[in-house]
Amino acid sequence: MARPCKQGVDYFPLDVHLDQKFQFIESKFGLEGFAIVIKLLQKIYQEGYWCNWTKDGLLLFAYEIRSEEALVQQVVEECMKRDLFDRGMYERHQILTSKGIQKRYKEIVKRRKEVDIVEDYLLIDDLAAVPNEKINDDIMSASCEQDEYINEQRKVKESKEKSNNNNKQIACQFFGQHIARISPIIAEKISDWEREVSTEVVIRAMEEAVIQEKRSWKYVERILLDWFHKGVKKREDAEHVLREFHQQKSANVSPIRKVADF
Repeated sequence: MARPCKQGVDYFPLDVHLDQKFQFIESKFGLEGFAIVIKLLQKIYQEGYWCNWTKDGLLLFAYEIRSEEALVQQVVEECMKRDLFDRGMYERHQILTSKGIQKRYKEIVKRRKEVDIVEDYLLIDDLAAVPNEKINDDIMSASCEQDEYINEQRKVKESKEKSNNNNKQIACQFFGQHIARISPIIAEKISDWEREVSTEVVIRAMEEAVIQEKRSWKYVERILLDWFHKGVKKREDAEHVLREFHQQKSANVSPIRKVADF
């Protein structure tokens, strides 16, 4: 025996910015009215693109969401007034649906091989699904596009990693050539500071240590700590902080935090 064709959907789109129809509902009935509309949409999409709406259906729905029958029906009436639900379909067939609901449903199920429809309930063109051949073509196309995207992202990542590794080597080489012999511990600390600020800032701190003739990691790290607290992230930021320090020093004004005190 063939498996029955699934009619409902597992999700439906809900815009972040809803139109005035929803605003009217919420302004008149508050958040409870808004919630009732959302629960009704869930009920409809669970069943497909329409749901029966009789007195018994109203009773069970109100019980399920713990709301008053009168309030629920008032919200439904307001929804029909605002064209959120089609009044003609409700009066002729006692169902809740709309053109918007059917358009969204058609978009969601367009990849299904089969979709059972009730001609009398349609407000838009046929809801028949896209042919299976088209589905396979779309899947292959999407798969190829995804592979291209993944390959491109991998290349970008590898390029960044290579650049970062080169920068780290430059910082360590600079320290070994101009400051002091580099140890594994200092190399690890340099790497940590590169993550906190940037490689160019770390190198600029080393350059300042050379200029001040205080060639030690302790002095470099004190500079970096000072810059870190001042929000230095780029070489330009470091140059600005240094200019301010030297201007204050030339004017014989003791800065609150100065490099020379490191």
